[in-house]
Amino acid sequence: MLKSCFLAAFLVACVSYGDIIENAFLRVTADPLNGRIEVVDKRNGQRWQQPESAALRASPPLELKAVGDQGKDIADRGNRIDITPSMTADAKKVDGPADCSATLYLGRAGDVLHFALSVKDDVLMPAAATRREWWEGDSVEFWLGGNQYAIRAELGQVEIINANGTGTGIFAKVEKLKDGYQVTAALPLSLAVKLPVAAGQALPFALGINDCDSEPGREGQLYYPRTWVHSQPSTFLPLLLSPAPDKNKGIEATPVFQDFTALPEKDGWSWQTSAIGDLTRTVHCRLVGAELRFTESAVGEDAMKRSAPSIRGFLLDSPDGVLLVADYSNGHLYPLNETPFRRPHMNGGSTLDMPWIGIMDMGSNCGYSFILDSPDDAQINMIKIDLGDGCTHVPQLTWLSRKGHFGPDARSYRFYFTDNGGYVNLAKHWRGIAKDMGYLVTLKEKAARNPNVYKLMGAADIWNGGSLAFAQEAKAHGIDKLLINAPASPEIAAAMNELGYLTGRYDNYTDILPIGENETVGSARGRITEDCVMEQDQSRKKAWLTFDKKTQFMKRCPALWIPTAQIVIPKDLARMPYNARFIDVTTAESLYECYDPAHPLDRTAKRRCGEDLLAYVSETLNLVSGGEHGRWWCVKSLHYLEGMMSGGSYSWPAGHLRRPKTKDHNLWDPEKPTDRFALYEKYGIGHETRLPLWELVFHDCISSTWYWGDATDFLLDAAPEVTPKKDAFNILYGSMPIYWAHAEGLWQRDRRAFLRSYFHISKMHESVGMAEMLSHEFLSPDRALQRTTFSDGTVAVVNFAPDVRVVEVAGGSYALPQNG
Repeated sequence: MLKSCFLAAFLVACVSYGDIIENAFLRVTADPLNGRIEVVDKRNGQRWQQPESAALRASPPLELKAVGDQGKDIADRGNRIDITPSMTADAKKVDGPADCSATLYLGRAGDVLHFALSVKDDVLMPAAATRREWWEGDSVEFWLGGNQYAIRAELGQVEIINANGTGTGIFAKVEKLKDGYQVTAALPLSLAVKLPVAAGQALPFALGINDCDSEPGREGQLYYPRTWVHSQPSTFLPLLLSPAPDKNKGIEATPVFQDFTALPEKDGWSWQTSAIGDLTRTVHCRLVGAELRFTESAVGEDAMKRSAPSIRGFLLDSPDGVLLVADYSNGHLYPLNETPFRRPHMNGGSTLDMPWIGIMDMGSNCGYSFILDSPDDAQINMIKIDLGDGCTHVPQLTWLSRKGHFGPDARSYRFYFTDNGGYVNLAKHWRGIAKDMGYLVTLKEKAARNPNVYKLMGAADIWNGGSLAFAQEAKAHGIDKLLINAPASPEIAAAMNELGYLTGRYDNYTDILPIGENETVGSARGRITEDCVMEQDQSRKKAWLTFDKKTQFMKRCPALWIPTAQIVIPKDLARMPYNARFIDVTTAESLYECYDPAHPLDRTAKRRCGEDLLAYVSETLNLVSGGEHGRWWCVKSLHYLEGMMSGGSYSWPAGHLRRPKTKDHNLWDPEKPTDRFALYEKYGIGHETRLPLWELVFHDCISSTWYWGDATDFLLDAAPEVTPKKDAFNILYGSMPIYWAHAEGLWQRDRRAFLRSYFHISKMHESVGMAEMLSHEFLSPDRALQRTTFSDGTVAVVNFAPDVRVVEVAGGSYALPQNG
């Protein structure tokens, strides 16, 4: 026994040979000169390489041509750049050159940068001047160094604004053209560089065009140069303001990894690195098992004027390569060779519901996860890498400023490599990390504190079912478990409780309106402006805007959530015998900062405010607690989530609970049919692109259902076939249904269909709701046949294909129809 233990310890120990470290799993080589790391997985021989630095480098410098003082001759003497429909960025819908394309002219006159931009745009729709999200309407945005500016496409003299909406005092001229519009501007170089301009000085420049053809907002975005990555000047076009005295003078290569040295433990290295104009950071890299772990710390002054690019991931050149991510959903997979890429930017405090992504070869099941151990101030950008016969995408980490600084604490991340375990192995690996952090608290543990949690297993989430008649009818149909939101009175709530149901109500501490006469601070009510989040520019943060755009909510500072809830909820419980509560927005919105000196917050402090609020509701008050959508940090307290089953890409205003009548029904502009429902069919409910990453980590810890604006029965008019497909997903994932009990829902429109849906789904959830999801598998090449296995021994197989598929389960043969 002692001998075998010694051998195991020897195998996982790291061995270092200068620029190589290795153990039983991986062999890692560093190239300090070029700043690259190579990993060889010893278990299967897979070689993982970071892309060449040149592949991510910005375009070659463009030497600016001289133009006249007023820039009127810029089209004749300036630098010409063509911006084509193929240069899409964050928004992808560009229907050819007439929809969106442009010609840009640049030139320098003294200490002024002139530009003239002729944009082809068949529909001119700038965002209203009162709308903070200027990018949602026709507009031009550009970067000078690390600063972003914007010009709304409003005809006349238009003030150039900073990215946050504040004015610069500099104006551009916007004129209507026959096929679009033209923007001309004269920008003092003092905006971005210290004058006088030095010989050889370059200014990073990038320009984007936002195109909106109809409500609700931007459909297309073009960006030049193609290498552009948001907030990363190293990916912009360097404008050479003044040529160097000797263009032929050689440049001595400086190592990207400076002061490179082996760590004392011989299990890794340390080095220093910085991009042009960025702060210097010390990096530590260690090999631990099948993980490559990194920490970064600021050296000396840690001021950050802009985001700082960090490490790149490893290239996967495979036709079966995919990105795996829980991106405001329980999981998607996106082919890495697709262009335009569906998910180019992922923020650790908003897009990523779990702070990791996977890069996976679906053919061989080998791949790696990129895990953010410091996710609050981090972003992952997927960088396009051109290959000989196509392209792929590679993740790159960017650090965000924390109130203008990197911060005193080290920021951490890691890569975990799997040789053949696929996405299930990646999910289970992060499950172990979540457990070590204390965020993996199971429903069985929560039920030990609050036995009402057992009532949630097999329950349907019900909205607009507040009448006693509804509850009594449901009981008469044999429905024993329901979560009913907003009973009409204390007496009705008590009667529903006696029937064995969970009763609760909607609550919201983030979005507020002003306190009315004779009102006090409360749910959705606060002091304007004292209670509101203060932005960096001293403005107050806006929140929800009603569909008619007549009522603007403001954002209450998260530091005030707990004090407000402590006023509201105990009073409410003294009147209403609720045993549940739904907290809206908190677990759906992104992390942000507050600059009000009375209640300042950075993003991490904001997250902890959310954790504290949920712990107060679920643990201190002992209520069965739910939240909107969901984040990894909410799992230790909440019991259920509304929205994690939904995949987004809605073609209707789901948040406003507006139902489309047909698939092309455009509720924002009824006169213009929409084609966006196809995106919902592919990404919102598509079995080819969805997978249960969230459930593989948290199924036994928290129950999930659909978003209320994408409920089980929300699309009965526009797409009735979606309801049985959602039922099939619920069964496959062992999750909850959600219904509307009013006239537009199944309960009143088709009682038989409601009962069939409820009993099929809820009995499955009742059986496996507290079980761990052990695995998920695609059983057919078209991904239509899928299987899940749970820790209690339950196996679910679902067929999403229109044709009947025969499957073998536990020695029996079953013919499954569509959604069977």
